[in-house]
Amino acid sequence: GNLLLHLAGNVRYFVVHGVGGAADVRDRPAEFAARGPTPKAELLDNLAGTVAEATAVLRAASAEVLARVRHLHGADITGYLAAVRSVAHFRGHTQE
Repeated sequence: GNLLLHLAGNVRYFVVHGVGGAADVRDRPAEFAARGPTPKAELLDNLAGTVAEATAVLRAASAEVLARVRHLHGADITGYLAAVRSVAHFRGHTQE
């Protein structure tokens, strides 16, 4: 469950917030501190909804928005890199 919360938090931070400009509402420590019980369906729905929201952000983003540099996670990166980092992070955790 914590991993699903963490993946949703990462996608929301880098793509929905970082690329899309939504407010940064991430509480990273809470992703790991949650002890539930949270129903499996709720966790999966949260992750699927976040991925759907991120997909919509990326589909709507212009080349200019994706090329713009923003400060995320302590570094200046483009929207392209923010999306790539989020995908790579997601992929890395799916192997766990």
